[in-house]
Amino acid sequence: MDKRNKDDKQSPLIALLPGAKIDSEKGEIAVNIGISKETVIFNIGGVKFETYRSTLYRQPDSPLANEEFLRKHFRSDKKEYFFDRDPTMFK
Repeated sequence: MDKRNKDDKQSPLIALLPGAKIDSEKGEIAVNIGISKETVIFNIGGVKFETYRSTLYRQPDSPLANEEFLRKHFRSDKKEYFFDRDPTMFK
């Protein structure tokens, strides 16, 4: 019986293709190649940070690469993601 967890199986793939994810149920590998020039704005305690969306996908385990997590913090009227946190901690 293989006792490795899902993350162990993904680690070689992620090392070769940052942002890659394996969907074992569908038998698919999703790769975000990071060529998008789309930017996102984060408002962290009143301080704004802007980055490329593709930069976020380079850290696939980060909450900032998780669309479902981000959706909860999106303010459509300002087109930004807001987090009520200390901005110095965000850096």
